[in-house]
Amino acid sequence: MEQQGTPTIYHKTVHQIIKDLKNSFTWECVVVGDLFAGYCLDDKKHYAGALTKDSLLEHAKKTYLWLLYCGAIVNNSDLFVGLQYAVVHYKLSTTITFNTAHFQQSFVSHLLLAFTKQVLMECCPIGLAFGDMLGQAYKLGCHADVLLLTPLEGSLQVSKFVWADVDYVGNF
Repeated sequence: MEQQGTPTIYHKTVHQIIKDLKNSFTWECVVVGDLFAGYCLDDKKHYAGALTKDSLLEHAKKTYLWLLYCGAIVNNSDLFVGLQYAVVHYKLSTTITFNTAHFQQSFVSHLLLAFTKQVLMECCPIGLAFGDMLGQAYKLGCHADVLLLTPLEGSLQVSKFVWADVDYVGNF
């Protein structure tokens, strides 16, 4: 059992992988997913996916965080404030998150494919591409709202995308 304050085997392994990766490439863009999903396997109950002090995020021009297991975070105002703080603190370029409690990852596949093509391959700014990306993920709309967190000078812009049937809206 490791003493409190000493790195876990997981953190030592992650640190070594990051060190090797940093020395291997010049990082233009880093895409990260679900840093907060999953508990460590030791006897302490804490999340294994916490960011390390020395990460690739600090060395990339653009950083994108996809949170697929975060309905509980987004729907709790205190936890959501903590997430917003983390986005600003780690200087993430964009964070994409969802508000449903029981998120089904299969619904996000078309959104991820559109992100890969338009943002990563074609280098379109995510703010311009996001509307089209959502249009390609139409099945997601029946399942969850999408939140886009984008840091601005001294603040954080949180955009919430909600689907609605335009023929149904207004017929109350």
